[in-house]
Amino acid sequence: MPPSKVQSEKQTFLKEYGDRYGYNGRIDQIREEEYPQLKNGFYLDHAGTTTYPQSTLVNLKADLTDNLYGNPHSKSPSSMLATKKVEAVRNQILNYFDCTPGDYQVVFTQNATAAIKLVGEIFPWQSERSWFKYLRENHTSIIGLRALAKEGGADISVLSEAEVESFIGTHRQLKEQDDGEVIYNLFAYPGQCNFSGMKFPINWAQRIKENHSTETSKVLVLLDAASYVTSSQLSLRDTKSSPDFVNLSFYKLFGYPTGLGALLVKTELTPILKKRYFGGGTISGLLYDADYAQFWPSLSETYEDGTINFLNIIALSHAFAAFHKLYNSINYVNMHTSTLISYLYSQLSVMKHYNGAPICEIFSSRDFHNPKMQGPILNFNFKKPDGSWVGYAEVEKLACGDNIHLRVGGFCNPGSVTKWFNITQDEMMMAFKSGKVCGDDRDIINKKPTGSIRVSLGAMTTIDDVLAFINFAKEHFIEVNPPVNIEKRKSGSFVRQSWKGFTANPQFQIVQQMSMYGQDWVLIDASSGTTLNQRRLKGQIESSDKSQEMAKFSSSSEFSKLSSSSESSNHGALEQYAKGVTSSRKLKTPVVTKICYYGSTESLPDS
Repeated sequence: MPPSKVQSEKQTFLKEYGDRYGYNGRIDQIREEEYPQLKNGFYLDHAGTTTYPQSTLVNLKADLTDNLYGNPHSKSPSSMLATKKVEAVRNQILNYFDCTPGDYQVVFTQNATAAIKLVGEIFPWQSERSWFKYLRENHTSIIGLRALAKEGGADISVLSEAEVESFIGTHRQLKEQDDGEVIYNLFAYPGQCNFSGMKFPINWAQRIKENHSTETSKVLVLLDAASYVTSSQLSLRDTKSSPDFVNLSFYKLFGYPTGLGALLVKTELTPILKKRYFGGGTISGLLYDADYAQFWPSLSETYEDGTINFLNIIALSHAFAAFHKLYNSINYVNMHTSTLISYLYSQLSVMKHYNGAPICEIFSSRDFHNPKMQGPILNFNFKKPDGSWVGYAEVEKLACGDNIHLRVGGFCNPGSVTKWFNITQDEMMMAFKSGKVCGDDRDIINKKPTGSIRVSLGAMTTIDDVLAFINFAKEHFIEVNPPVNIEKRKSGSFVRQSWKGFTANPQFQIVQQMSMYGQDWVLIDASSGTTLNQRRLKGQIESSDKSQEMAKFSSSSEFSKLSSSSESSNHGALEQYAKGVTSSRKLKTPVVTKICYYGSTESLPDS
């Protein structure tokens, strides 16, 4: 799209949404001064990780240069300084989540997954008496808890959102335990689905406890907040209604440091938690040859086995400072990102093909204009005019070519995959047995997608990033004209006006022979119906069994010269999706066969 058109769209957006976008007009300055790494691309994978401001790194470097930090498990000056800084960061975290002093404790972990795993390891499961229930739309890290729950003898069940509401809404008078022993159960769910961005009620924690806890049967709640807190405020002030465990990931919140997460645990749970493994400085006394180990009294001292990542924890203090300086409050980030995701949804959801069919299907049941219900994530798949799916692998390759950073696949959320793509467990099992694995390019099986496209926004996302993706969708995935009728003369030979094509075989010497045909040729991939320029051809070769000669051709100077000279034609032959990489006097719409090369009837060999 011409720059003038992009600027016009930007000004239209600012006129309508400027009061809710950009931190009172500071966003462009923030991007220019703090995020030089974002200058040469469009980063739309903030649910994977957001990115860091350079002031965090500058201030951290100065801190580490000016101060000597030692291992906290000592009384030396450097160790005491490190301990002091670490404890200050713990308090920063508790203040950030509005915790009353003493109600929660911070246990540092390697990441959010490690925090979740720790819950399963220390939870007081009681064989054949405890239960573990989790929402279908959970991350695999939550689903992985079922192995630990099963090991503890708990009854396990997975619930849909409607089933959770039904379960919570049914007040059950549970029978008190005759022996007076307290049974503990666990319910786990995400505050925000990392797949779709759908938000789930934070008050589920309060409601399930009110209706399903007695004196001798308690329900504890684990809230996976890793995705939720990246754009939403979480208050843990009211311990009667708040979750008992909250897992966090700091790189998702601040971009840096990585390799650092935390588990927030209610202090009142200290007596019931069951530590199994111990190591490092978690013990205050130990006999090496007898079954005796004495642990420190605080949760953090007890459950942080080994030396904590104290330098990254110190880095976290600078990440907090930079965040507050740039954005003031997560509530402003929420306003900014919700405005952008609402606009993106409004644009993408109304795009149509020539026949009126929508170009995509969006996977969320929430209102994108309500930030209390929907986070800054848009998950979808593109569709063709006939309603069939465009594979996510093709989208990813085209996005990479346009320097758009997004994510495709199942996003470690198998419950959402089966729900939104209407895939049965049997179909999933058959796919796995046939070789389907996480991260591969088998994006459509039995006409059903196995994954999708996720665009996610962050505090520093701009309208320019969003417009880049909107124009990417328009350029590559809107079909503005119906397919051309093709007359088949003989195998591998087609006629369109005065043009014909042939199917190239692996023996076809592309570089030598195609360079003979001048500018009057076009290369088309029948699997997607797209014309391949140099960039697109490279992407197609990476995901197929096409010949090495084609790979050689795609990177050759001959192809670059021919492709650029053809695409620079001023005859108006270029249509949507680069359909018409040649002179308009002869080719208006490319013919789709297999991988075909087109030239005039005078120049091409017989098929």
